[in-house]
Amino acid sequence: MRVLRSFGWPAFAAMLLVLSGLAGQRALAQTATPADMSPVGIWKQIDDKTGEAKSLIQISEVNGELTGKVLKVLKSRKGPNPLCDKCSGALKNQPVTGMEILRGMKPDGSSWSGGTILDPKSGRTYRCD
Repeated sequence: MRVLRSFGWPAFAAMLLVLSGLAGQRALAQTATPADMSPVGIWKQIDDKTGEAKSLIQISEVNGELTGKVLKVLKSRKGPNPLCDKCSGALKNQPVTGMEILRGMKPDGSSWSGGTILDPKSGRTYRCD
């Protein structure tokens, strides 16, 4: 399982843009393979302030684009099944678990760009340019 130390959702989006760099850092300890550079897989979001795991996020590649959904909320002040009460539109008051929070990122050389990422805590959507 890949572990992402998050500084918040905007940083999560930024980290997706430089995943090749993460694979390069891992190469210090071992030889990186192309599979190591792929963001596809299950990521554990870690709170930098507490060091605790907050959620599991599954990143998939569908039709050449990255999508990401919350598999499980591990720690939340709103309990084990929080709702996206600050989201708007169709996502308003929907369960965070199962929610698609990343969509539309496309390959851009050795990284990924474009698309959007949703921060369920604030309800804000960020562009991943």
